[in-house]
Amino acid sequence: MAEPKNPQKVLKKYWGYDEFRPLQEDIIQAALAGKDVLALLPTGGGKSICYQVPGLVMDGLCLVVSPLIALMKDQVHQLVERGISAAAVHSGMGRKEVDATLNRALAGELKFLYLSPERLHTTIFQARFPEMNTCLIAVDEAHCISQWGHDFRPAYLQIAQLREVQAGLPIMALTASATPAVQRDIAHFLALKETAHFEKSFARDNLTFAVRLVEDKATKLMQIMKHLKGSGLVYCRTRKNTEKVAELLSKHGYKADFYHAGLDGEQRANKQEAWIKNQIPVMACTNAFGMGIDKPDVRYVIHWDLPDSPEAYYQEAGRAGRDGKPAYAILLHQKKDADDLKSWKANAWPNEQEIRLVYQGLANLYGIAEGSRPEEEFAFELESFARRIELASPKVFHALKRLQEEGYLQLNEAFYQPSRFQFLVNKTELYKAQVKHAHIDGIVKILLRVYGGSLMEDPVEIKEETIARALYTSVSEVQQTLHWMHSAQLARYWARSEKPRLFYLQARHDAAKLPLDMKALAKRKEREERRLDAMITYAEDRYLCRSLYLQQYFGEKSLQPCGKCDFCRKRKKNTSNFPAPADILLWISQKPVHPKSVTEYYTGYSEETVAEAIRMLIDQELLRYDEGGRLIPGKEK
Repeated sequence: MAEPKNPQKVLKKYWGYDEFRPLQEDIIQAALAGKDVLALLPTGGGKSICYQVPGLVMDGLCLVVSPLIALMKDQVHQLVERGISAAAVHSGMGRKEVDATLNRALAGELKFLYLSPERLHTTIFQARFPEMNTCLIAVDEAHCISQWGHDFRPAYLQIAQLREVQAGLPIMALTASATPAVQRDIAHFLALKETAHFEKSFARDNLTFAVRLVEDKATKLMQIMKHLKGSGLVYCRTRKNTEKVAELLSKHGYKADFYHAGLDGEQRANKQEAWIKNQIPVMACTNAFGMGIDKPDVRYVIHWDLPDSPEAYYQEAGRAGRDGKPAYAILLHQKKDADDLKSWKANAWPNEQEIRLVYQGLANLYGIAEGSRPEEEFAFELESFARRIELASPKVFHALKRLQEEGYLQLNEAFYQPSRFQFLVNKTELYKAQVKHAHIDGIVKILLRVYGGSLMEDPVEIKEETIARALYTSVSEVQQTLHWMHSAQLARYWARSEKPRLFYLQARHDAAKLPLDMKALAKRKEREERRLDAMITYAEDRYLCRSLYLQQYFGEKSLQPCGKCDFCRKRKKNTSNFPAPADILLWISQKPVHPKSVTEYYTGYSEETVAEAIRMLIDQELLRYDEGGRLIPGKEK
């Protein structure tokens, strides 16, 4: 049956929705018209549908560039569940699997192919891409292309080269959070032409922002929880804090659990599923949780720790209230939090000697000769490597991040890779091996009975527990036999893995001569420090609406306070205090305003109070009158 060519029919057929969310249809129509698109849709705005629907309507393959393996796998799973052909090329896949997946794309068997930006520039992909019938390139998390962004990935800079191979191929760049400087970089580095620019307001009318300055976070959290209903998240910076908060909540009678990257894949999957089904309403988690999860009924997001940037905070807070119903984003803040965060971030910038030490240590660990560039990816264990080179693990992690930003290697996040198995010999040779090596006979029969003849052709996911139960033996015995078959070259056995994967993007350099651009790293450090300062200001500012602050940060010109954040509520209650000076200045910076309009606007204050606030700003030379008697910013320069 042919695919429907009408976007509304596609939406109804595969997602069951009768209508698009705001801006989605406009973005889709621009893509179908062959235009380049830059779309800013805050968290929960439905970015994936913006490229998935036109990808289904158009003839050919939609190539999706995404930086996160977990997100790619989740998106592919959701598409396949809807009956849409999709696949991803990611860490943990052998060369044969990658080859087979790319061949499916080449043969027109896929509608969506997900890859990391680093994978676009491998020899195996570049050999096939020219012959792929590609209709659209979707660049997710497009802010990663900008050094001004909060998660710079140098491989994004080369995406535009794909259009040198397939001329005229449209690009859709999507992100949830990008300042004006980042937006300019996205358009420039992706070489967007005649761009259709769509930007949904960063204001979330249904989401109430609040900051609680507290002495005791545990006490305050319990007070807040009494007034909150439904499903929620409590974000913490450390694994230890997620466990601490979950224990606190459970002790007070709440069904709560914790989630972080230190759990194994099965644990993470079970916890995530329990939260999605509201069996566990409250999840205390690190930022490893929430990305790509489609759960619209989250009623609150609480931050136990201060995030390191407004981008991170807005993205995490924005997971509340995606269904459009009232929701809350609450930050618990202590005065020491800013100093703690600055101290923590100080470890994010190892010196030049430490970066070179880590680079050389990797070469020694994996036995990589100078000038060679291995194509395989290596399992990486941070703590053991840090002990090996005698450097603190936070320094090692951030040195790796700096090497990634310089384009030398890529460290992919840890994710659950189930065990896989494939026979390397034909049935006749396998039978001879069973006769000669009796200890493998039982396991071979079980493998073929449970997983079928496909084991003779391709790697297949297996569960050692299933095999062990069938053989009435232990999992360790099964694993030993599978490893033996691997070493005997009868089969290939990939044991399940939770470890991050490290991939070389360039041939190995002499560590002593590694051309590090320390000036560029210093600039990125400065930018990160500015984002950190902006986050601290958000937490400590007492003179501006929370929503308005975030809108300003992302370059949105808005004059209207939200009316419901902690600042706005306090202003309404307390008519004796001045209106916020920053609030007045923001308003008047847009256009000249008569004093009478100011007093009429601040209905919660007396005319005398507003007049005194204006006089104070004039005395400080922050405001002045123009020839028409209207208030305008500052003195003339």
